[in-house]
Amino acid sequence: MNLFKLFPIALASCITFSALAQSQGDYFDEIFDAKGKVRPQYTEAYQIYSRMSEDQKGSFLNESRKAFMGDNALDPMPRILTAEEYDSTLKPGVQQRADALRAFLQDHHSGRRSYSGAGIIPREVVDRIIQRSNEQSYKGLIPADQIAFMYGPDIIRDRRGQWRVIEDNPGFIGGLGDMKLAQDHLLEQFPELKDAFRVRMADEFYDQVAQRFKARAAEFGGVAVLYMTPPYADNEDRRIRKLFADRGIAIVTPNSIQQLRVTPQGVYLYDKTQPEKLSNKVGYVVLNGEHYWLDMSHPVNYERWIVKAAENIVENLQEENRSQRTAQSKKEFNAGTIKAFQEDLNQKKINVENLEFMIQTLGYGHWINEGKRASQQARGLTQAFMDRKVGLNYTPGIDFIGDKEFYLYVEDLIRFYLKEEPIIKNIPTARFANRDGVLNEVLLKRVFDNLERYVIKKVDGRGGDAVWVGPKITKEETQKVRERVLSNPSEYIVQEFTPLSRLNDNIVDVRVITEVGPKDSFVTDTPWGRGLPKDGNGKVNLSDKGREVTVLIHEGAWGMCKNTYLR
Repeated sequence: MNLFKLFPIALASCITFSALAQSQGDYFDEIFDAKGKVRPQYTEAYQIYSRMSEDQKGSFLNESRKAFMGDNALDPMPRILTAEEYDSTLKPGVQQRADALRAFLQDHHSGRRSYSGAGIIPREVVDRIIQRSNEQSYKGLIPADQIAFMYGPDIIRDRRGQWRVIEDNPGFIGGLGDMKLAQDHLLEQFPELKDAFRVRMADEFYDQVAQRFKARAAEFGGVAVLYMTPPYADNEDRRIRKLFADRGIAIVTPNSIQQLRVTPQGVYLYDKTQPEKLSNKVGYVVLNGEHYWLDMSHPVNYERWIVKAAENIVENLQEENRSQRTAQSKKEFNAGTIKAFQEDLNQKKINVENLEFMIQTLGYGHWINEGKRASQQARGLTQAFMDRKVGLNYTPGIDFIGDKEFYLYVEDLIRFYLKEEPIIKNIPTARFANRDGVLNEVLLKRVFDNLERYVIKKVDGRGGDAVWVGPKITKEETQKVRERVLSNPSEYIVQEFTPLSRLNDNIVDVRVITEVGPKDSFVTDTPWGRGLPKDGNGKVNLSDKGREVTVLIHEGAWGMCKNTYLR
C-alpha cells in the first residue's frame, strides 16, 4: 500500500497565468500568493503535503535517502512551474546564455578575440581569469569549432518574482544524474499528481542528449562512449552510467570489459580479455570527470593537477593554522610553506617541477601517484581531441567561464554576440578591486558597514565554498572575511543580498541543465532543484543540510479543457 496515497484528488483547471506577479514580504513564496491563497499549479501537491503527518514526512525523507543510495534526501514537497512560465522565460533565457557562452569560447579559442577589440571584456581581464583557472597553457591548442560542454546555471527567484542567474556552471556539473530519479521517486510516491495533470518527463532529455552524442560520434566515424574513473564523489556517477548505458552509449571504466586505447589512427575500444584486438572505433567520448583527473598524460592537464594539489595543500595548512590546537612553531612552519607555494602559484608561468618537488617533500606524493594510476586508461585522449581524431562533450580550456568575475560580463556577451537583451539577468554585482587589482576602499567600507545587505564570494569558489551571506555571517567571521578581502581584493566580488524564494520552510534554487554542442544547445524540460532550511547558512548547498527538490513542469489538467501546451 502506498503510504502517501491519502485521498482522492480533484483535477485542477487549466493553468494559463504567470507566477511572476505576486510576492509576499521580503521573499517570493512559491506556494502562496500575496493573499495567502495556494497558487493554482500547487493545488494537488499542497493538498497531499498538508495532510502528511510529521512521521510520514520523515518516512518519505528516509525512503528517498535510500533511493539516492545515501547521497541526499528528497523533499516531499515538489516545486511546480507552469509550462507558460518555463517556456517564456527560464528555458529561452538559459538557451540564450548558453549560446552566448559558446560564441564567446569559439571566438576566444579561434584566436580572433573580437570581444576584446569591441571593448566587451578587456584582454587583461580574460587573461587574469584564465590564469586563475590555470588554463592559460591551452592557448592555441583547442579546435574552436568543436566546443562542447554541459552547462547548468544556478537560478533563483528574487523577492519581486523575477528570475536571476546567480552562477554559471560549465563542464563537470552536479544534478545530471539526479533529475530522473528525483522525478521518478516523487511520482511513484504520489501517483495522484501524474493522474491530475500533465508533467514533462525527464527521460526525453536523456534520450535527446544520447542521440546528439551518437550523431557527433558518427561524424568522426565511430561510436559514442562514456568514460569515468574512480574515485567517485557519490553515487550520482553510477546513476549517470546507467542512464546512458540504457540509451546505447558504451561505458568504459577501469573495471569494465571494454577499454579505451588511443592510437595514431584514433581512439578504439578493445576487450580486455583480448587486449591485442581492437574493435569499434570511438568517435565521441562523454567525460564524467575533470580533465586533469581523467587524462594526466597531456602536459596541460598534468600542470592543472599539480596546481590543484598545491592549492589543496595550501588550504589544508591554512585551516590547520586557524586551529587553536596548532603549536606556534607548527604555525610558523606552515606559514613559510604556504608562502613558498603561493609564490609559485602566482607566477604567470607555473614551475610544475618545483611544485611537484614541494608536494613530494611534504609527503603528499601519493596524491600524484594515485592520479597517474587512475588516468592510465585514457592516455593520449586529450591530444587525440586536439588532433581532431575524436570528439569530446567537455572541451578542455572552458572551465574559466564559470569564474564569478567572468559572470559580470555575460549579459554584455549576449548583447554582443546575439544582438539581444538578456532574458534572465544577473544579480547586481561589483568587484572589490578595479581592473588593475587596486582595492576599492569606498566599496569595502560600504559593504562591511552594512554587511547584512550583501553576499561576498571568492571568484573561483565552487559548491558553496568561500561564499558568505551577509545576514548569516557571525561577528567572529566578519573580521576574517574582511582580512581575506584585504589580502587579495581581486579574488572577491560582492552582490546585493537577494532573499531566495521559499518552498514551505526551504529556500530554493533551480539548475537548468543544458547540453551545449558545437552548433546549438539543448535545454532540459525537467530542471533540477535544491532546497535548504530558511534558518540555515543562506547557501543552497546539498552538503550543508540541503535536500534535492523535484521540479515539475505543469502543462495543465488532463481532459478538463483545451490545453494550449500539448505538443
